[in-house]
Amino acid sequence: AEFAKTLDTFLRKNNLVDRAEIQSFDWQPLYELQKLDKNVKTAYLVGYDDIERMHGSDPKQAGLWSGGKLLKDYNNSIPQMVKALGGSCYEPEDVALTKEDLDEAHKLGLKVVVWTWPEHSGQAFDPKLVDKLINWGVDGIITDDPAQLSSMLAARGLPTPANYASKISYK
Repeated sequence: AEFAKTLDTFLRKNNLVDRAEIQSFDWQPLYELQKLDKNVKTAYLVGYDDIERMHGSDPKQAGLWSGGKLLKDYNNSIPQMVKALGGSCYEPEDVALTKEDLDEAHKLGLKVVVWTWPEHSGQAFDPKLVDKLINWGVDGIITDDPAQLSSMLAARGLPTPANYASKISYK
């Protein structure tokens, strides 16, 4: 709660509430922040191992990264849990996302952004997996290889992120 209050003060003081999205693997600060200002966009990160743990029968382990909140109290649905806690974005590890969870999250009005942990996927960028996720309609992909992702998007005629170097003026 103290962390959330400090962050809320910082966001307000610097006029960042409408321009920031706060993401965390530890969900408690996110929903504490939502209690202070429901307009702050929050993104709930979750790894493959965390999803398995959240489905477990030991409540202490199941609620480890969710501030004690239990998945079973949200119809065993992580998208429903994220939405109920005030989140605007569900951010699962790419290998853990199911099409069903993606569709449910979208029906709930959540963005879905995936990320890679090479220890699980075996590589920093898996073109086959990324291709599948683009076909499914994820809203974003966090990657260590933005050039490869951009080329895949461009090849499909999809928009690519702006090149930040082009926005820098050297005088």
